[in-house]
Amino acid sequence: MSRIEITRAGTDDFDAVDEAVEAAYAYDYGPRKRSPDPEQSSSYRAQGFDVWIARDAATGALLGSVTTRRPGGGAIHEDIHAGELDFRLLATVWNARRRGVGKALVEHVIRIAEAHGYEAVFLKSGPEMFGAHRLYEHLGFVRDESRRGLIRDGVRVRDDLHAFVLGLTPRTDMTRSHI
Repeated sequence: MSRIEITRAGTDDFDAVDEAVEAAYAYDYGPRKRSPDPEQSSSYRAQGFDVWIARDAATGALLGSVTTRRPGGGAIHEDIHAGELDFRLLATVWNARRRGVGKALVEHVIRIAEAHGYEAVFLKSGPEMFGAHRLYEHLGFVRDESRRGLIRDGVRVRDDLHAFVLGLTPRTDMTRSHI
């Protein structure tokens, strides 16, 4: 496989990102009705968060995407702890799976967290995302059962999401210019 390049999504990328995320989640969850949740739209997410895309460096093909909290910006998850960088909607297009795309995107998130002095990285993942769970655990994330589920506006709306946290060791060899 060619090298993977990770950049922020631009306005020209949003439709392709939305299609890729929808297809990736349908692959794991099965087809589902389009959500009325505006956060499912990358153009909406990009207003307050960073939407990252992975591309094949040789072909330019979109391989995957992830959304992160902006350093110093608002949290994606309501039950985040101080000092954590959170991310959501990690997706790898189905024909790029098992090629290191998801790992590259998560490692990108970890580098952002390290560069900006976060103490941990936090995410939530659906119960059917077994491959993603293996990836997170392989990278050192541990489950945090105390934050299981999904909270919206202070109300627990789902109980089945798994919470994962990766504690970070502060690094002095990285600066903001690396991101």
